[in-house]
Amino acid sequence: MAVLSNARNVNISGGHFTAINGQTGSKGMTSASLQSIGADTWPGMDRLREHSALAALLNSNERFDPPRCDEDTRVGIIQDIMAWINSDDHSASMTVLHGSAGAGKSALEQTIAERCLREGILAASFFFSRTALNRSNGNTLIPTIAYQLAQIYPPFRQRVLEQVDRDPGVFELSREAQMEKLVVKCLEFRPPSRLRRYLRRLSFRTPDPRFLQRAVVIDGLDECNDHDVQCDLLRILASTTLKLQLPIRILLACRPESHLMHALNHHPALKAIPVRRIDLGDDPDADTDICTFLGKEFQKIKDCHPLRAHLPPSWPGEVIIGNLIAKASGQFIYVSTVINYVRSLKHNPEVRLQVVLGLQPSRISTDRPFSQLDTLYSFIFSCVKDIDTVFRILGILFLTATSGTVFGLRPEMTTPAFLEQITGVKPGEIGLALDELLSLLTIADRDQPIKILHASLFDFLLDEDRSGTFALDVALAHETLAIWRWKCIDKEHKGAPPSLLRYCLLLNFARFAPDWMITQEHAFTCFLRHSRHSPLSDGFITTYLDSVYLLDSRWISFGHGMEHFKYDSAIIELYRTIFDRQVLKS
Repeated sequence: MAVLSNARNVNISGGHFTAINGQTGSKGMTSASLQSIGADTWPGMDRLREHSALAALLNSNERFDPPRCDEDTRVGIIQDIMAWINSDDHSASMTVLHGSAGAGKSALEQTIAERCLREGILAASFFFSRTALNRSNGNTLIPTIAYQLAQIYPPFRQRVLEQVDRDPGVFELSREAQMEKLVVKCLEFRPPSRLRRYLRRLSFRTPDPRFLQRAVVIDGLDECNDHDVQCDLLRILASTTLKLQLPIRILLACRPESHLMHALNHHPALKAIPVRRIDLGDDPDADTDICTFLGKEFQKIKDCHPLRAHLPPSWPGEVIIGNLIAKASGQFIYVSTVINYVRSLKHNPEVRLQVVLGLQPSRISTDRPFSQLDTLYSFIFSCVKDIDTVFRILGILFLTATSGTVFGLRPEMTTPAFLEQITGVKPGEIGLALDELLSLLTIADRDQPIKILHASLFDFLLDEDRSGTFALDVALAHETLAIWRWKCIDKEHKGAPPSLLRYCLLLNFARFAPDWMITQEHAFTCFLRHSRHSPLSDGFITTYLDSVYLLDSRWISFGHGMEHFKYDSAIIELYRTIFDRQVLKS
């Protein structure tokens, strides 16, 4: 860009000039970038840029076509956040926006950042991404914020570059020290005299810094590559709001990872700071917004798709829309994935929707309708350390939700406290095992049932073509439940001969037995049903054999001859199962 391009007979010697590119925001500051030119240069700006991650900015080329909120969705939350950003409070403040994986946090952050940019109130932005090298490095966040502030606020620019020139090693300091030197100190503001303020308003040179761009939007802190760095940045950002003399608004989005939520709830520094929190899981309009999104997107397909003439007028119908909303569980990623698959211009939308709904198989073996969702789930499960315990727990949750009546499973059995009894782990270890899955489920309390946030999760886990090595083997849950049932039965007969034969005899006289025996009969039935679906591993069989007398030929022959007595056929089947496997082992 040429400076004073239409001027004539101008002679300038030395000096430093700043060319402003882009439109000026509503608060009197530029909403684009500043380009420094002149006879002298600013080496400090080059160093600041080298330590920044410009690819993480709102409008960076690397983030081409990022997700955004669809029009008429998330209206209430957006209005609430914008009201907070534009509030008259002269103190800096911070809001943490958290929600499960796929809840739409990034789309919401993008939408708010773009709106702030249009209104001229965006100060800085940073969008983390675990798949991009620079954007996953938490050490680049503070220099990147300083770089952006230097672009929009000339007084700050001068101060921060002087700081970098004076101390080139500032980037090697701790993150807290960098924030103090590159941001807090450079944003210090001393109120001018009334005369100077009056002259400033008249000259329109530099607006009152209390009206400068104030929104700092940071997305995906959980995608920063180190948990300790994440917590450190969270603490630094929150504590910075107490030091700033300007009404900066920091909007931070992340998944509700345990270490971040623990820091917010228990870190001494964060407990002393009023950090506002918004949980997208509590959004009462989520299903309505998803319905609005689906209605608009399906209408676009009916209006613009090459095969639109062949789509029924009523397609897809309220029932299908309702099924998709239920499957989404308030998470936008599910319906976004569905729409992206269905609207393909090279395929029949009606057929593709049938594939999504599982009503017909795909004609293409490599077709992956939920590839985006599968990638998300696979990454989350790849971070799980004790996958065997996790699969047993998830299997129990699945059986309780789908076949609870058949197997005698009740919702209260899915609490961490009860699951500890079933799985035999120590108190607190259920939460530890599920720690990496807190973006897919919630653990409110030890005595509250665990809640799955994604109804589509089990579709992924039970389809080996989608989940691959993370396919859920429900037989492991059956084995765990069968062992637990048997231990409960054995414990009830403590002090009596722990014989299966004795128990069979007791069951035959159940009509004369007290209530506790009838309860045990139900437990035995549930135990048997789980046994039929379990893998019958060595440990599984040993659990039973430890509870009965050593088996000899008399027991085996008696077991196989039990059909001559009018015992319960289920008990006979159990005897045969155990005896036959014992013979095979010997």
